[in-house]
Amino acid sequence: MSKNKIPFGPTYEEMLHPETIAPEIRAKALKAKEADELDPVNLFNITWKDEDNQVRKIVLPKEITGVDANIVVMLGTYFPSGSHKVVPPIQP
Repeated sequence: MSKNKIPFGPTYEEMLHPETIAPEIRAKALKAKEADELDPVNLFNITWKDEDNQVRKIVLPKEITGVDANIVVMLGTYFPSGSHKVVPPIQP
């Protein structure tokens, strides 16, 4: 890639806080999520948060798990194309 071109997509900050994405891009991305999952603007939908900026999760009931600690399941099924592998960054 030419050093003059910037890759299209959200910053890490925008993935963490999708409410910081420019409103016109966020609206376009949310529309593309349903209309065309191969549209590159869907990169702006790679976040753990939904359209209302709430984290997509399920807290499993203690009655089912049998443990006192909360077990939280993060839902990646709503990412573009259905899944996304999340790996922590490697520190040098």
